[in-house]
Amino acid sequence: MSWDRASAVVFTMILLITPGLLWAQDVPQVIKAMGPWEADGVAYQIGAEKTLFVGKFSGIMVLEEKGEAFDAAEFTCPSTQEVDYAAGRSKSSGYCIFDTSGANKVFAKWHCKGAIGECEGAMEFTAGTGGLEGIRGGGVMKIRSFFMDISDTEEGEAMIDKAIGVVSWPELQVELEGD
Repeated sequence: MSWDRASAVVFTMILLITPGLLWAQDVPQVIKAMGPWEADGVAYQIGAEKTLFVGKFSGIMVLEEKGEAFDAAEFTCPSTQEVDYAAGRSKSSGYCIFDTSGANKVFAKWHCKGAIGECEGAMEFTAGTGGLEGIRGGGVMKIRSFFMDISDTEEGEAMIDKAIGVVSWPELQVELEGD
């Protein structure tokens, strides 16, 4: 076989194999989502101008593009939030459980910090069930708070009867095993 013919065979083989290699690479799907939420819990005074909220926020995730597994997923996020009124800052962290269509669940952990009423950070998927088992990914998470209804308990803590806001995931990467 001549050098030119051998080169042509090798080149043809590369052309035939390359699309398969590109197809086999794990490419995460990127979704944009947001969701209104309500929260309830207890706020404890932990300093002269500091408060610690312990509770959960719950809502419905709405995707920008319809038809994905997370569209209309109900979420519950047990969390804590430390608010420093003197500095005008807060930081939060917790976990989220997403109940998706098809009775699958996705579990995530998150953290954020920012000005009071605004919090930006990250969320990371930790596990999934059913068709979402082995889920990986995550992305930026932004939380905004708008209103709180507060009442005092007999012990002197503040009960957060209702707080509302919105959470957004501007570019959430979702990767499933086998994708």
